[in-house]
Amino acid sequence: MSTVRESAIAKRRRLNNGTPTPASDSDLSAASTVVKKTKAKKRVKEILTDAVVAVGDPASSQAYNEEHVEGLDDNSFEPLASANVVKFSGSREIEAIDQDAIKVRLSRYQKCYVHGVAKLWIRDGSVSACGATLTESAQTYTVFASVSDAPVAIQAESRAAEFQLESVSISDNGTPSPLHVPGKFGLGSKADATSFRVLGHGDEPGPAERPGVDSANAFDTDIATHKLGLAISNLATPKPHVLICGRRHSSTSAASIALVNRCLSEATTTSSVGQAGVAFLDLDYASPTFGCPGTVSVTYIKDFVLGPSYTHPLSPNSISRNRLVASHFIGSGEHSNVDMPEKSIIEQLMRSDKSLLKSPWVTRTGAWVATASSEDLSHLHKMTSPDLVLNIDSSKSSPYYDAAIALTQLNSARFAHIPYTRSGTESSVAEHRYALQSHFRLHGYVDGVPLWYTSSIPSIGTRQLVLPIDDRENGLSFVSVRGGVLRLEDITEALQEALVTLVTVKSAQDSPRPSAAPFGLRHIDYSKVVQHLGLACVEHIDEFSKTIYLSTPVSASQIQASLKDGLDVGLVLEKPGPSGRFSRHLLFEKS
Repeated sequence: MSTVRESAIAKRRRLNNGTPTPASDSDLSAASTVVKKTKAKKRVKEILTDAVVAVGDPASSQAYNEEHVEGLDDNSFEPLASANVVKFSGSREIEAIDQDAIKVRLSRYQKCYVHGVAKLWIRDGSVSACGATLTESAQTYTVFASVSDAPVAIQAESRAAEFQLESVSISDNGTPSPLHVPGKFGLGSKADATSFRVLGHGDEPGPAERPGVDSANAFDTDIATHKLGLAISNLATPKPHVLICGRRHSSTSAASIALVNRCLSEATTTSSVGQAGVAFLDLDYASPTFGCPGTVSVTYIKDFVLGPSYTHPLSPNSISRNRLVASHFIGSGEHSNVDMPEKSIIEQLMRSDKSLLKSPWVTRTGAWVATASSEDLSHLHKMTSPDLVLNIDSSKSSPYYDAAIALTQLNSARFAHIPYTRSGTESSVAEHRYALQSHFRLHGYVDGVPLWYTSSIPSIGTRQLVLPIDDRENGLSFVSVRGGVLRLEDITEALQEALVTLVTVKSAQDSPRPSAAPFGLRHIDYSKVVQHLGLACVEHIDEFSKTIYLSTPVSASQIQASLKDGLDVGLVLEKPGPSGRFSRHLLFEKS
């Protein structure tokens, strides 16, 4: 015989008043149950209203929706003073330590959402965030979620969890934080001094600024808890290779980050934190996770990525623990992302660092997997040898699902499917903004015009770089433009205040097969090796002196070293067409 579920608030009131235990379900009629639930909701709302008045927080005195009150029964803390978005249910769950730090306490499976950039310290219990499981320790983590992104969800995994969030100075490490937006975040009266906000506490953004919470975390619960956690834990090898695929807009990039974090969580249980790492092979060159658009790459991740990939610096050297191991620029043409990258490139990426062969691997495919031939899938399987194939798709009758099943059957790998449906589709212009945002964060809009920070988040400081154009020996040799609607005579104007990628080009020894040249890259031959130097914003172009002024972390000494090695230096500019397709033209070229 089951008993009526009793909320923590009702239990506390019963113990204080000496009221006997509630009757069983069989003793209650349907009508009386409805009456009791209605009274309980009304009482909880009264308690919340009283708490708001007591605290005197005008930002938290908004009306509470009845549909949100029922979920408060799962909490074991006191009633909350403010419960607008996060729907905290205890006044002691959030406590301001000072103007720059707060302490949060949650019951198991409760969540809170963090916007901005903050230092996270787990004081008691364990929590999950972005697929990572973080336990009580002296270690601190950095949580990123800019105002143009969905917030990071932090969920309690233990019976009770307590953690501390501290504001990050806008000049930490001597570098301004592009994530800091004055006036957007704040605790108390010094809103401009803090770099983060816990949704449901403090100043709330307007409806136009508030991001979607549910869509950004639709798959995160599965990855962080039972579904993928069980799949990875049950694998026979402690160093699994997981392959993830799905249709466009199915958040395979965000899921890949959560998957990497999950593998890191599993790896740190059997090895020291300093030694564990995950190799991430990204074969989606249309919208890569860590690399610049048009590239395939291998990155080695040793630190949890708690936020969008572009908020975490990657370096080819030891500056960052998360490092870019190897990257190849292969471009994106009119038939964008429909062909699998060359097998030789994939093999070269996987063998770029032999020490990574002993690490767990996560491979992310692109949209090309849906049209890949059985021969291509066989080669992909042979090169990656996945232990688990993960498919994120809204339907089990899609070509992406069929490709995942085919890869699974090649070596009897485990298979996991996460249904995911993204509401609506994005225009090519919106997709282009997301691509830019992967390197430069969106600051906001003025009359519908997007404003971007002039410093790249992956960079360590920026500087002005002045280069001569159309000068192979001393400056830029070419400017390559990706844009379906851009006329050749408009390229100079399009470069003004634009985001560009600095690349170096080196001719290979062997000539390419005609069939190997992808997407009509007529000017940057497929036989040439193209490497990514860094990102830049074009400040000004002096057409009279043929000089370009860039804001970039790339130094003049790096450019000179590349030129001395016989490399050509150029710019890649992206411009979206209304159809979402890309064509390639050149502003100038030296033979």
